[in-house]
Amino acid sequence: MSTGRLTLETVGTNTTPVRALAENGLLVEQGARRVKADRGVYERAGESVTFHGRPEWKLDDMEGVADSLKVFPRTNAVEASGDLRL
Repeated sequence: MSTGRLTLETVGTNTTPVRALAENGLLVEQGARRVKADRGVYERAGESVTFHGRPEWKLDDMEGVADSLKVFPRTNAVEASGDLRL
């Protein structure tokens, strides 16, 4: 992962982030999976990462662009919304 700015939020004395915000450009790559976006938000409660700013992605054999992309890493499910192009 590379980003211009990363902000982590924790609760109490627990050092495990409950939320992470990546801004000023974000690139996440893992094997054949790649997402490029303006910013991304990880939410531990929903076990999801939401990418904003016309994210472009290549997830295995699926490529696309949309206004936002939500990825659920545990299940490999994705939700794209707004001006979706595959």
